[in-house]
Amino acid sequence: MAITVLADLRFKPEALEPALRSFPDVLKDTRAYEGCLSLSVVQDQADPTHVVLVERWESAAGHHSYMAWRAETGSLEALAAGLVQEPSFTYYDELLEL
Repeated sequence: MAITVLADLRFKPEALEPALRSFPDVLKDTRAYEGCLSLSVVQDQADPTHVVLVERWESAAGHHSYMAWRAETGSLEALAAGLVQEPSFTYYDELLEL
């Protein structure tokens, strides 16, 4: 059963635009990673520095593998440098497909 992962990111104001400009290239690799079903990026209307990645994965194990790969490449460390706090990841089971 597919899962949904919400990656909650809170950027430093000066890091927001550079991060958003880098997302098309960076997230292309995410979408191509084995087990990634889809990925979208949403931005809080009231707080533009609050960005959430909405990801669908075949399994939590697939997302964990992906995160380990991102850590190995150093891209998680680079992302964290632009954040005001550690990103949070919430895993959801999909109950219904409408």
